[in-house]
Amino acid sequence: MVYLSLQVEEGKLTELKVTDRAQGTLSLDTALGDVKSKPLNLRDLEQAIDQINRLQSNNTKMEIIPGNQPGESIVVFDNDPSKRWNGYFTYDNKGQDSTGQNQAALGLSLDNPLGLNDLFSVTYNRSLPFKINHTDSYSGSAMYIIPLGYNTFNFSASRSEYDTTLETDFNQLLSHGETTTFSGKIDTLLHRGLNNQFRMNAGITAKDTEAFLEGVKLGVSSRKLSVFDLGFSYSDMILSGLVNVNVGYAKGLKIFNALEDQSDLSADAPKAQFDKMSYGISYFKGFNWLGQNFSISSSFSGQQAFDTLYGSEQFSIGSLYSVRGFNQNSLSGDHGYAFKNDFSLSKNYDFNGTPIFGRHTLGLDYGKVDNKENSNYVGELSSVSLSTTFNVSNVSLELIATQPIHQSNFMKKQSADVFFSSTFSF
Repeated sequence: MVYLSLQVEEGKLTELKVTDRAQGTLSLDTALGDVKSKPLNLRDLEQAIDQINRLQSNNTKMEIIPGNQPGESIVVFDNDPSKRWNGYFTYDNKGQDSTGQNQAALGLSLDNPLGLNDLFSVTYNRSLPFKINHTDSYSGSAMYIIPLGYNTFNFSASRSEYDTTLETDFNQLLSHGETTTFSGKIDTLLHRGLNNQFRMNAGITAKDTEAFLEGVKLGVSSRKLSVFDLGFSYSDMILSGLVNVNVGYAKGLKIFNALEDQSDLSADAPKAQFDKMSYGISYFKGFNWLGQNFSISSSFSGQQAFDTLYGSEQFSIGSLYSVRGFNQNSLSGDHGYAFKNDFSLSKNYDFNGTPIFGRHTLGLDYGKVDNKENSNYVGELSSVSLSTTFNVSNVSLELIATQPIHQSNFMKKQSADVFFSSTFSF
């Protein structure tokens, strides 16, 4: 009789090696943390690869090779990086008539500025032409992101301004607004499985809003708010598609010189120290049908407030990012939800030897908002849209046609519209 004896040893990671074809393009300290001499965990290594390749310039692959002793492993990270800086220029007509419909944007980013798998980026957006008929808007922002194992830290600042005119029976009044925002956030991966992830995110945001009419500051429309956010999200592969579910909680704080609520505020007065919940679910699936590449995506997002909110904290529908077709007339409320659906065809073309990637999408959207105290206010929007996008080398062209289906009776009727966008990446 022959007996087979098996000896099972727990694998340990004894050495990390980096093959970096451009020195200093990746940091294992921030991507992986201290894992040497610990049990080998493939999820730790997968997370490290994600953190490293989060930078557009990195293209890192991983290999596990045997160590000198049984149970020992050596992990080799091989990176073939590209240029560290990237940029884009965009021109579109997706702005609003009141603050400038034609918009131009410039974005620049630098990978690994401190050698920590970090990222620094700046963006600038403004209406064109400048200050035509007192109609103007601009915004600028800066962001810094740094990973640390299963945590990713995000620090950002932004400022925006607008000028517009208000029509009266006798003349025009110049309205001006400014908003400055600072935020710090952390995203933590709590669990990583083969096809699923469970994340937590938390952050604090300080917002300073000022409004002026003919140069006079409007106290009722100017305020400072500080907001704490806490959220959880879960993603998984279900029915051959990607499902993401998220819930969040936000609370107004008194820190950073924020506005403080008076004790005798009425129930219908907006609160600076508010509480609200957010929720959402999305689904994406790609499939082949009749020899063509199709995809479907649906997203449902909403908000439930426990207090009357200031406008910056309300839920909004309209614009090209929620209920498409109402770029000039959006609606906001303390409570609300939006349902967005896309059916897309992706197709490769060839034009005189030049490869072109195209995506053609049919969209159907619906949204609803109302207020906590005013039960008579209910706003609804629905629309259908058709868009096409072509990517040729470093140029992207997009055309969107929108058609409102339904809008609340108190709104100004909006007709069909066409929007375009052109982006040059460098």
